[in-house]
Amino acid sequence: MIKFVKDLKMHLLTGISYMLPLIIGASLVIAIPKLIGLGFGITSLDPYANQTKIFLRGKMMMK
Repeated sequence: MIKFVKDLKMHLLTGISYMLPLIIGASLVIAIPKLIGLGFGITSLDPYANQTKIFLRGKMMMK
C-alpha cells in the first residue's frame, strides 16, 4: 500500500512537471499579443476575435 501511494505521488508530480511548461507557454502566447495591443492603444481584442468563421470552417470539415 505504501509503495502504491509513493508510485501514485511520483506519477502525479511527473505529470504536473510536464504540464507546467505548456501552461506557462500558452499563457505567454495569450499575454504577449495583449501587451502589444495595449501598447498600440487597443484595449479590447474582441472585435478581432470573430469566431463564427472558425466555427463554420470546422463544421464544414466535419462533413
